[in-house]
Amino acid sequence: MQQLLTKILANDDFNLNAFRNLKTLKFSALSTENIVDIELLKPTLQTICVHNTTIQNINQVLLCDNLHKHCDVPSLLPETILASLSGSGPSTSNGSALVSADAWQEITELDLTGNLLTQIDGSVRTAPKLRHLILDQNRIRTVQNLSELPQLQLLSLSGNLIAECVDWHLTMGNLVTLKLAQNKIKTLSGLRKLLSLVNLDLSSNQIEELDEVNHVANLPLLETLRLTGNPLAGSVDYRSRVLARFHERAAEISLDNEPGNQQELDTALVLSLVLSALLQSKQRQQQK
Repeated sequence: MQQLLTKILANDDFNLNAFRNLKTLKFSALSTENIVDIELLKPTLQTICVHNTTIQNINQVLLCDNLHKHCDVPSLLPETILASLSGSGPSTSNGSALVSADAWQEITELDLTGNLLTQIDGSVRTAPKLRHLILDQNRIRTVQNLSELPQLQLLSLSGNLIAECVDWHLTMGNLVTLKLAQNKIKTLSGLRKLLSLVNLDLSSNQIEELDEVNHVANLPLLETLRLTGNPLAGSVDYRSRVLARFHERAAEISLDNEPGNQQELDTALVLSLVLSALLQSKQRQQQK
């Protein structure tokens, strides 16, 4: 059996000893305290999905093995290591040793949708091959502890409480898909250097100014952009004015799930020329 979907009572313990070759583990509305012998799955498990629980920290999943589960996840660890894993202190050599010992070497996808997470704690470093990290519908305000996940390609944080994206390229330089729908984002300057980004979902945020699009319009690989549900999406000629920011790449962009039609692209071309002329004029004035 390669997949297991748990459907057990909340007060029951579920022993995974018989499923040592499991590749996918999914459970919903079940406390991680009910999972026994999860460490036996580390050699093979590739996907973990934990939905609709009351967990507040990722380490309640990634460090829920028998060693840590009865230690307030994991209160028996030295304080310096706890600080490293929680992101509240510097990384230590002991912390690195812990991460190595507790590593999930095969996990490529972690889906923790619909929980009560408030942060991305340092326990994510125990899954160094993680490619997809899905943390939708939680209570996360800031993004951290992703710099040691070099293979991370998809990060989904829709339905959280994120208001700022500050220099995210420093911790997620290889990201291909970023989903930030239904947050509280107003400015996009912190995304301007995510040079590997192809897909960006910013729908239903609080972006008001069209000039904010300039920060992502220069991303060389960007192909899809979602801005619907933001205040700027209600402006006159919204689609053409956004596509104009991409200049000669306007025809390559899918905006809100559809490419620009010929009329929108023609208008965008004119607006692009106007924007370029204004920029050149501004640069000449600054040189005087």
